[in-house]
Amino acid sequence: MKTQDGHQRVLRHGHLPEREVMTGIGPIAVRQPCVRDREAAAGDPGRIRFSPSILPPYMRRSKSIEPLLPSFI
Repeated sequence: MKTQDGHQRVLRHGHLPEREVMTGIGPIAVRQPCVRDREAAAGDPGRIRFSPSILPPYMRRSKSIEPLLPSFI
């Protein structure tokens, strides 16, 4: 997608802070890219947002390791 000026509408600008995700082979450091929509304001419902499905927010351990952890609930 392009703006009326011919520039890219959505562009990448840096990364979120690095975090560790615990997996079956040990902790892995992950850096997620940030993107921003040039045309839409922060409250605009038509704003393009990036949310990766492979790395959900607040994920700290992979689903494959959860059955190995004891439940204290």
